[in-house]
Amino acid sequence: MKHKKIFITGIAVFSAGLIACFSSIAASGFSYSKLQSEYMETREYEITDNFKKIDLSGDKMNNIVFERSNSSKAKVVCTVRKNSQCDAKSESDTLKISSKTEKKGWSFSFNFGPFSSDSTEIKVYLPSESYDSLTVKSSWGNVNMPADFKFNAAKIETSSGNINWSAQISTKAEAETSAGNIRFSNMTAENLNLKTSAGNIELNNTVCKNSLEAETNMGNINFNHSDAKSINAESNMGNIRGTLLTGKQFSTKTNMGSAKVPESTGDQKCELVTNMGDIDVSIAK
Repeated sequence: MKHKKIFITGIAVFSAGLIACFSSIAASGFSYSKLQSEYMETREYEITDNFKKIDLSGDKMNNIVFERSNSSKAKVVCTVRKNSQCDAKSESDTLKISSKTEKKGWSFSFNFGPFSSDSTEIKVYLPSESYDSLTVKSSWGNVNMPADFKFNAAKIETSSGNINWSAQISTKAEAETSAGNIRFSNMTAENLNLKTSAGNIELNNTVCKNSLEAETNMGNINFNHSDAKSINAESNMGNIRGTLLTGKQFSTKTNMGSAKVPESTGDQKCELVTNMGDIDVSIAK
């Protein structure tokens, strides 16, 4: 009887919270911008000093977007919860951007699809085309990098979110997400290391001079006119498909599925492994 009362009380509290959430959304006319103005605020930071490196870290970043600046100065625009911290400054030749969600006392928050009062959006406007390095570490959020930039090296980590990348890399790029898709398009690098626990990995017109490693626990790996001197692709539960640009010494393994690859040629290695899924890779003509 006691457990039943606790259960009923829990359901009542949950229902009340759900009603409050939908009431707030309905009161705004289901307008995210109106909800945003109530719980969020926008802060702008103009960076006057030059820098060669970019370091961004924080939690609950719903979206991290990089764009070319229309002036000779960098600018960072943060849309954050009103009681959150956000800072951007140039220090030791590095643009440092940080954000942190703080909750002091009781405060109402919600997270329902696109309606989230805890999310942070970071827009970074960069004046130059080339930079030495980029480091992004976020506990939650998407990372979007257009083709407007070049980096010597890049490392992207997000616990939950998609990574979309089109910038050129001189040496090595690493991208990792626990839950999300990774997409690299129209870019080159010496080495690529891509990893997601639950999500797809997609490579479009991506070429690596040396190695390309792609790993997902639950998801597909797709090559679209992409290549590397050495390829290692592995999925525990998912298919590996697509087209490469040059012949390879193929090595395939699937425990529950079929494997179809061209006849091995040349001396470049290509190892394709999936536990549960099909392998179907060809050479583009």
